[in-house]
Amino acid sequence: MDAWITFDLDTVCELMDQANPISDSSGWEYQLTKSLLARDTYKVGTTTVKGDSATVAVAITAVDCRYIAARMKPSDRTRQSLLAAIENPQATMKTLEVTLRLHKTGRSWIVASEQNANLLDALMGGLNGVVEDIQAGIYN
Repeated sequence: MDAWITFDLDTVCELMDQANPISDSSGWEYQLTKSLLARDTYKVGTTTVKGDSATVAVAITAVDCRYIAARMKPSDRTRQSLLAAIENPQATMKTLEVTLRLHKTGRSWIVASEQNANLLDALMGGLNGVVEDIQAGIYN
């Protein structure tokens, strides 16, 4: 989890057994992701290990992206204003519970690939829901 919070993409990709999806560190996606993750905190709950499999309960607190998007006027929805809202120390936060499934590969524990969507959505403060809302025309 520390690798996520500090935005250490090489370590994250290694732990998730995936290639780095962000190649341009000057791009919008990089800036957005880094700003969101910088605000995250987490608490590890119950961990259960059985052989080469494990489950870990994690409570992730992140900026509530749906809350921010719902309160922004359409004329204010620019990349800059979104980043400012995310970086605002008074931004509304929400906590999501995620149960991670891990498997042991050699000496390392790898997050099971089916966990990626839930973990990423929690880390990104429900950003997937914002994208779905935008596609549905909710914020027009």
